[in-house]
Amino acid sequence: MPKRNIVYSLKLSGLVLVLITIIYIVLPNQQESNNKLILSTIELRVKLINQLTIKDAEQVYAEIKNIYSASEFKTQYNALYIFGQELYSSKGLQGIKVCDESYGFACLHGAFSIAVKDNQEQTIDKLNQICLQKYNDNYSPCQHGIGMAIYQQYGKNDIEQALSLCEKMQTNPLLGCSSGVFTEHNFPKSTQLFEQFTFRPLGENIYGPCQDITSKFRRSCYYELGNLWMTSFGVTSDIYKSICSDIKNGEEKKACLKGLGRSESRFSYYQIPQTQYFCRNLDDEQRTLSCLSGAVWGFLSQKEFHNSAYSLCDQIANKNICLSEGDLRNEKW
Repeated sequence: MPKRNIVYSLKLSGLVLVLITIIYIVLPNQQESNNKLILSTIELRVKLINQLTIKDAEQVYAEIKNIYSASEFKTQYNALYIFGQELYSSKGLQGIKVCDESYGFACLHGAFSIAVKDNQEQTIDKLNQICLQKYNDNYSPCQHGIGMAIYQQYGKNDIEQALSLCEKMQTNPLLGCSSGVFTEHNFPKSTQLFEQFTFRPLGENIYGPCQDITSKFRRSCYYELGNLWMTSFGVTSDIYKSICSDIKNGEEKKACLKGLGRSESRFSYYQIPQTQYFCRNLDDEQRTLSCLSGAVWGFLSQKEFHNSAYSLCDQIANKNICLSEGDLRNEKW
């Protein structure tokens, strides 16, 4: 076994002992379900370390996807995220080529979370090249995963530093690396329990930190607020009738509303009547148009709902504009 793998295995053994101590001593009153969740994560890591030393990575990846094929999405994502972490630790950059878009690009996201710790800008550039080779653009969920990893490593105390590391690969004002940074900022992962996703409290300023960051990335920041608002306020809150109105810049306001529409489409599980009703209820033709355009992208970005996207704008006068602006790949600076 390579020296690097031996060292990593020793470190993992120490981590396992620490976590078991936490489970049985520090957190004796936690629910039994949480304890099982932690143990299952440890067991998965140990299994993957063993399997990746005796089998081809492609075979192990196929087996993991099959094991979790009937699980809920969150569990599927977590399992493949952990696989991606162990894959990179075992095989390095070459191993990442095994990953695909399964379960929200989870394998790539996990691998990137470990990879960005090495050589910072040089490694980040190499990760982007892997994304380009796989998906041929700079705004895919692949680069989104790089942004998530960058924030985890560098952005928690300085979001501007994280965004500066995105700048070289960022070609779309809404999508790509920066969207990953803001996603991770809004929904930080626990440092102890990977499975426990949390969302940051909004505070008095529901638009933060978007007004205070570099202007180049404000549209992406506003676009990603929709998921946080839906999580915080629910889908039916009256706040949406006026939300985004306080934003003075027209393109930033439009990005905010598009993000709202995209998020609603997810939260309503891609039910066209519900999404149309939500966007029409914004009480303004232009706001409705931008909201529906964002929802169009929400549908387009999901293979199983791709064809349904073109029906979202049927009930408004500016259908062609709605559909055109809904393809966020066309967004320009």
